[in-house]
Amino acid sequence: MCALALGMIMAGSCDVESFKILRVLRKRFEQEMNFGHNQAIGQALGMVFLGQGQYTFSRTNKAIAGLYCSVYPVFPQSPSDNRFHL
Repeated sequence: MCALALGMIMAGSCDVESFKILRVLRKRFEQEMNFGHNQAIGQALGMVFLGQGQYTFSRTNKAIAGLYCSVYPVFPQSPSDNRFHL
């Protein structure tokens, strides 16, 4: 969840320090991560480099609701686990 929070805060900034933190996080826990952890870190990386640094998130109520749904804190254990994600 902290990785996703970092991604949301630094969305669209292409910040190198955030990239380094997420890369270290992925490498450090690579052996212990399940599919959901990998998905969350990948999603955070995508947020940091959103639109190659030209886009960020909107602040409308609909955009905030959509963002909340996309980072729902229950991630799948395997690629075939569809209980919470489509």
